Amino acid sequence: MSEIKIIKKKLELYGIYLREQNELKDKLNHIIEVMNDHAEYPKAGARLLGYKAIDNKHTEVERMILDKTAIEARIIHLDIEIGHLRIEKFLDSLNEEQLDLIEKVYFQGMSYDDIAILTDYSKSGVAYKINEIFKRLDAFS
Repeated sequence: MSEIKIIKKKLELYGIYLREQNELKDKLNHIIEVMNDHAEYPKAGARLLGYKAIDNKHTEVERMILDKTAIEARIIHLDIEIGHLRIEKFLDSLNEEQLDLIEKVYFQGMSYDDIAILTDYSKSGVAYKINEIFKRLDAFS
């Protein structure tokens, strides 16, 4: 597999991990906010979040705390996975405009059409700019 294809796959994974991580952080922040708001009555907070006791051994509060802990662990795991991709050097080599395009395509999952609407480029102009980024990478290989 060529270096360009490897970088593109890593960017796709990076984007998937980043989106999942952001969703989890939002969910975690919501849980923490509700836990703080209902610190005196944690059972009410857990119920507000939709947790229900399965049985006497697993109360809704315990389920909420376990869910919070699992989300925190997954966020840490995603950080590790992102680190293993080792694409920081590539991202650091990009100028601001290039990085913005890469972020839109790979991290935010936007289509070329969507990017064209937001920028001064046509759809083919966006494709050209993205291809230029990877051609430059190929020239360094």
